[in-house]
Amino acid sequence: MLEKIRHLWNRYKYKGAELTPKGQCFKHYCEQIYNGTLESTISAYEDFLWHIRDVVAEDFGLLLDKKETAEFILKSYEEIL
Repeated sequence: MLEKIRHLWNRYKYKGAELTPKGQCFKHYCEQIYNGTLESTISAYEDFLWHIRDVVAEDFGLLLDKKETAEFILKSYEEIL
């Protein structure tokens, strides 16, 4: 399963990529969700979280909640950065 997830992200991202300032903000947003410290939501980030959740559900048959989706994104960042 992890290999399939890694393949999914490698299809869209490249090793050694660098985050833009917007990417850094989104990563920080995901960290807040994962840590339970999110004070307010940003609708564009929420839309992207649900888009990623839908891709994972469609490709792998896994339905993730918001915290699990944020964790998945953070793990993906570890793989590509």
